[in-house]
Amino acid sequence: MTPAGTSSFGANSFTITGTTNMTSTSTDWTAGKLVTYYSYQTGDWNTNNTWTLDPSGTLQIGSNIPE
Repeated sequence: MTPAGTSSFGANSFTITGTTNMTSTSTDWTAGKLVTYYSYQTGDWNTNNTWTLDPSGTLQIGSNIPE
């Protein structure tokens, strides 16, 4: 369920005004940044060395595992 009210999105934050107290509702929601991972080398999905943020796949950039 999307919170009612007016939303404003910045580069690293967001604000929702004119809505009910979100701590007393059963609404589940998240805000996140879209990230694209590329295969860096053959390996286990759950190993961070398998993935890179480099679109060419030639440089090891980042240390996260896709969720």
